[in-house]
Amino acid sequence: MRRVLGVCIVATTFALPAGAGVSASVANGRIGYLRPLGGNEPPYGHLFAVNPDGTGAADLTPAGYTDVRSFAWSPNGRLVAFSALQDGPSWRPLGVWTIRPDGRRLRRVVAVGGSPAFAPDGRWLAFIWNRDGNLELYKARVGGGEPIQLTNTYGITESTPRWQRAP
Repeated sequence: MRRVLGVCIVATTFALPAGAGVSASVANGRIGYLRPLGGNEPPYGHLFAVNPDGTGAADLTPAGYTDVRSFAWSPNGRLVAFSALQDGPSWRPLGVWTIRPDGRRLRRVVAVGGSPAFAPDGRWLAFIWNRDGNLELYKARVGGGEPIQLTNTYGITESTPRWQRAP
């Protein structure tokens, strides 16, 4: 059986508190999106944010990261989690990282995985990790630490985690 993995890039609106962001934020927050910059040549996907009126577009991608694959804003808007690949013959995964919207305080959460999603309290990240040839769901503390495996479904591919706020 042959499997095909598709990637879909979409623009998503995220609410940020006033003052959080690359420049002065507006009441409705900023819109984060992935933008390919180099076509079929590096750099590939970069993480951008823009005001809802189209002003203030800024590249949030840290220097040296050439292919951001997915991202998520923290619930309070003070962090952005992202996953990326390093350009090169092996396309080495760089893991899951957090950075402030102003580009400061880059921190590795885990050295593996992708598709990060913040918990509603902002203290955990769920993510997908291709371990032993199978994509499984994991979580880790935003400050770092050992990943905790949440699923074990060999032959079934997990993807695109999202936390639900408790009712």
